[in-house]
Amino acid sequence: MKELVSNNNDFFRYAEDNDLSTALELYANIEDLIGSEGPFDGLIAFSEGAGVGASLLAYQEKMVAAGQSSPFTFTCGIFFSAAPPVDVQGMQRGELRRLSGAEDGRCIKVPTAHVWDPDDAVHPGSGEVLRGLCFEEAAEEYVHGLGHVVPGTQSEEGVKETVRVLRRTIERARRSE
Repeated sequence: MKELVSNNNDFFRYAEDNDLSTALELYANIEDLIGSEGPFDGLIAFSEGAGVGASLLAYQEKMVAAGQSSPFTFTCGIFFSAAPPVDVQGMQRGELRRLSGAEDGRCIKVPTAHVWDPDDAVHPGSGEVLRGLCFEEAAEEYVHGLGHVVPGTQSEEGVKETVRVLRRTIERARRSE
């Protein structure tokens, strides 16, 4: 397995930090992909992908709340070690802004699962921020102390708890259809 995985911290990114043009391009590409390959019932994502996914869920909810049609029909979201989500509508107006509970409230209503470490060194505080954007009664959560990871072989309990919150989230999504 070690031959397949790099030990350095280099990784591919779709958008540069604080760069509106690459962020807009990222979301336009995702919307095109979902339009051509979807629809998708839900999304599952890790790290920056989880931040992007949460941004899409919030965008979907805000469009529906405003009486507009959404290009997405997600019924659930599963997030591992999420990066902070951004305001997609704000980007379309030329403003790159992170979503926050203070400004956006609980703007994600679909069932969600959150698997995160409060001491995540890669995206500090983001797990708690994302959890605060989601409706309390529709969110499942597993808080662990494993770092910026998807729980796996390092923790049998972590795997069991992760599976538990994922199953509950998917079951909630099925019941709400």
